[in-house]
Amino acid sequence: ACAAIQAALSAHPHDVAVQANGCGALCDLARASVEGTVSSVASTQCVVKAMKLHPCQARVASLGCAALGALARRSAVSAEAVGAGGGVDSVLGAVAFAKITASPSTAANGCGALADMCKLCPANACRAGAGCGPEAVVVLMQSYANVAAVCKHACRALSALAKHNEGTAVQAWAAGGVERVVKVIDAFPSDPSVLSEACCALADIISGANSQVEKRLVLSAAVTATIALKRDNPVEVHQHALRALCLLLTAGGKAAAAAASSYSARDKVVASMHTHAAHSGLQQSGNRAILLLSREARQ
Repeated sequence: ACAAIQAALSAHPHDVAVQANGCGALCDLARASVEGTVSSVASTQCVVKAMKLHPCQARVASLGCAALGALARRSAVSAEAVGAGGGVDSVLGAVAFAKITASPSTAANGCGALADMCKLCPANACRAGAGCGPEAVVVLMQSYANVAAVCKHACRALSALAKHNEGTAVQAWAAGGVERVVKVIDAFPSDPSVLSEACCALADIISGANSQVEKRLVLSAAVTATIALKRDNPVEVHQHALRALCLLLTAGGKAAAAAASSYSARDKVVASMHTHAAHSGLQQSGNRAILLLSREARQ
């Protein structure tokens, strides 16, 4: 099936429908396959070529990004093959297209593909950083501020970009990534999937660009992380929010502790630990947060 799809894409390069549907078919095949049954190199070449030939076709851009993301997330080897084959540049081109057109699916799939490529392959984060990837993602978050799917995958992308590379973490911060992530948390307080990715992105940006982050942003983000500790949010949200809160309290010191405490941070942390007592990682972050809050309160 994979060879047949690749052959169709090669035989009809200027047929937009064939190119879009072929990218979609490769995406579905990659999602359903195990490593080795779909050639990451050959499939990446076909998708990248389709996206280059039809840069202003929304379906090709959207499904092309989805295909590249599906290929990349199978393994670190696949992620490297996709990035080295031009996948990062193609996705950044699609993201640029989504900035000037109303194409939420391209924006969401582009950010998702960027996240999938960078999560398993730090070299792809370097490639994306060289192409101003963090800045492009932040701009998309502003353009599609009310679209949950775009904001969710944009946060995933910022997290993946910042986690393994200090340079891209600083880029994300300098482009306004912290402020934009805080706005996402404020905009989608009842969407656990968005909150989880946003809190994770907040933690990863702060961790990666710690020495660069302005104090005012730390205070605002500390309050946001505290508010995310609502009792009815799932454990994933609490886990990432507590990790972010610990990093923010470390970076912001007494001022950050005072800002978080004004929103009952200690009580929220204790309640989170009681609610999710079986989660060891959360307990560790909770203990750390209480220690930091208590230490700053005594000073």
